[in-house]
Amino acid sequence: MLSTTFIGCIKMFVPCCLYQHKSRLSYPPNFIMIMLFVGLMRFATVVLGLVSLKNVAVSFAETVKSSAPIFTVIMSRMILGEYTGLFVNLSLVPVMGGLALCTATELSFNILGFSAALSTNIMDCLQNVFSKKLLSGDKYRFSAPELQFYTSAAAVIMLIPAWVFFMVRCPSHPVHTHPHTPLGNEVARCCLYKTGHN
Repeated sequence: MLSTTFIGCIKMFVPCCLYQHKSRLSYPPNFIMIMLFVGLMRFATVVLGLVSLKNVAVSFAETVKSSAPIFTVIMSRMILGEYTGLFVNLSLVPVMGGLALCTATELSFNILGFSAALSTNIMDCLQNVFSKKLLSGDKYRFSAPELQFYTSAAAVIMLIPAWVFFMVRCPSHPVHTHPHTPLGNEVARCCLYKTGHN
C-alpha cells in the first residue's frame, strides 16, 4: 500500500511521459469522505483476503472469487444504472451452480473463511464499480492517478493506527522480526495470530 501511494504521488506531482497531471482549482465538497470510503474498501480487501486464506484452502478461496461477475452485474445495475443483456445474465447461472456445488463438497469448508472470501469478492467488485463511477462522473471526473494516490493514502492512514494497535496487543508476534513486511499484511497477520491463539 505504501509503494502504491508513492508511485501515485510520483504520477501526480512529477511530470512524466506516461501522464501529465492537470492541477485542479477545486475538489467536490465530499472529496475526503469519498477517498476514505474507497480507502476503507482497499484496506478491508487485504485483511479479509488473508483471513480467508487462513481458514480455507487457496483453491477454494480462488473458486469463490469466480462469483465476481455476479456481484459486478448487480452493483453496476445499482450504482451505475447499467443493464446487462439476457444472454449475459443466463451465462451467470452455471457460475452460481458451480460455486454452490463446490461449496457443498469442499472438505476444508469453514464458515469464517467462506464469509471472508465472499466479502473480499464483494468489496473488490464494489471498489471497481465505484471507481468506475468516479472516473466517469458527470459533474466531477477523477483521473486514474488521483484515485491511485488519494485512495492509497487514505488506506495507509487507516492502516497505521491499526498496525500500532496490534503491535501493542501482540508484541510476541514473530512477524515483527521482519521490518519490511507490507503494512496491510502486518495488520492482517497479527489479527490472525491473535485469533488462532485465543
